[in-house]
Amino acid sequence: MKGLLLKELFMLRKTLVPFTILILVFSLLGVIGVEPSMLIMIPIFLSIWTFSLLNADDVSRWRQYSIALPYGRKTIVSSKYLIVLFLDVVSVIIVSCCYMISVYLKKIDFSAGELIVLIFLSIISGLIYPMMVLPLYYIFNSEKSRMLIMLFSGIVGGTATFFMNLSPVNMDIFSRNTEIVMLIILASVALLFALSWILSIKIYEKKDL
Repeated sequence: MKGLLLKELFMLRKTLVPFTILILVFSLLGVIGVEPSMLIMIPIFLSIWTFSLLNADDVSRWRQYSIALPYGRKTIVSSKYLIVLFLDVVSVIIVSCCYMISVYLKKIDFSAGELIVLIFLSIISGLIYPMMVLPLYYIFNSEKSRMLIMLFSGIVGGTATFFMNLSPVNMDIFSRNTEIVMLIILASVALLFALSWILSIKIYEKKDL
């Protein structure tokens, strides 16, 4: 598993510059632009970053090569999902740090409720895209599933835009009054992510490479 994770991280490094620029832009918008909700774009970009790994696998014919390695197909699929979780954790750290920097610079007033909502949205938005894309990828490939992935990207982007349009006050009210709803949503997304992982494993184990 360690070797597979290192392989994924190495492949991410090849597209590090453009995604780093995007993350820096939205980090600055979130910190200096007095718009904390702009930070939600960071986990979305990080989750989309995983699609570059799928493209690279197709180009390098990784699926066929992986058969010769001492890894089961379940382990190969699991490495993709672990990278998604890793990037999601990274996005939460970045969002939290940017929020605290904005507070330190006195761009905004600290609100525990607002920070909780930002962390919540970071976790959710970082998982939705990959959990929809990965099963499609294992059914087809990154090229054939591109149209459906673009559709899902629109759904994720539209959802993010809705939350980005919420003012900090509305976000704070949302956090105070819907803690149970947030927990239910978080649990539902976690369950769907687990089901996506299981589905991808089942598909990949039966797929003729």
